Amino acid sequence: SSAGAGGGGSTTQHSAAYLLNLSYKCKDDNAFLVVKEALKAVAYNVVEKERKGCCSYAYMRTIGGDPLCVHMSEIFASAEDALTHLTPHEAETLSEMFSEDPEKKIMTKLSVACINPPEDNAEIMAGLSFLRMGAQCMRSIDGEVLNPFFFNNTWLRRYPKSRGEAGASVLVELRFEPKPGAREELLKKIGQVTSIVKNRDAFAVLSCFVAPAWWKGAPFTKDALGLSVVACGAMGLKTYLKKSLVSSFKGHCSALHCVVAAESWEGDDAEELYEHLEDCNPDLMEKREVFAGFIIHPSYFKEAPPAAAPAP
Repeated sequence: SSAGAGGGGSTTQHSAAYLLNLSYKCKDDNAFLVVKEALKAVAYNVVEKERKGCCSYAYMRTIGGDPLCVHMSEIFASAEDALTHLTPHEAETLSEMFSEDPEKKIMTKLSVACINPPEDNAEIMAGLSFLRMGAQCMRSIDGEVLNPFFFNNTWLRRYPKSRGEAGASVLVELRFEPKPGAREELLKKIGQVTSIVKNRDAFAVLSCFVAPAWWKGAPFTKDALGLSVVACGAMGLKTYLKKSLVSSFKGHCSALHCVVAAESWEGDDAEELYEHLEDCNPDLMEKREVFAGFIIHPSYFKEAPPAAAPAP
């Protein structure tokens, strides 16, 4: 198995959750519209039918970037959730979209990575090898792909509305190329962020982990590391990603890139988070819109039902 390639020793006990990150380039504008409509239709069903094991299902484009380049980020609670989150008809629609048949092909693969793949699930591992582009399989080094305290939280049970409204979730990626010999020190510093998911009160952070690079391209090498954080809202992340901390990462890196994706750029919150990170002077800032799907499943923002129904 190629899982763990370049992964280094893991310090966390892994849950069954795993994450897929895919980047594709559509053939032309028309191909993008086909892809967009197919993904919107499937994501609509995942929300309407409350398939909550599909925790994050975000389809994104870079604002001001190549309009034909599509980035996909999916977090599944388990292999079982991944295998059942689509009906056979929906799965068929999507597999046509990913077709490699020269007659039908509408997208070219740029990169595919799976973090914490379920190696004991033959069907999913076969699917990953079917993606045949050298899907990189890797293990997270620290943190959690899916934060257990997001789901099981006394504070949230007491104050069910404390997560805010659906539709304001954000995804932040910090991408690091460590200076020679600085990787371990950098990991220690990043640990100040991944420690969020060791806190029982972290009900607003769905995912927070560090792993080997899941993207491709210069100036990054096989030593590159990425920090990924998915949260219910942008404002809380400013607290975790303090300017002094993010700026201090730079001392250990020859390159630092930052990607911010938001379900909505309408209000000020996501924009303020973007500017907050921009002030830390990374070498590159990238802003992404979500054109289909969601960064966090909307069902997780509904009030939990009462523990017992009141007596009639």
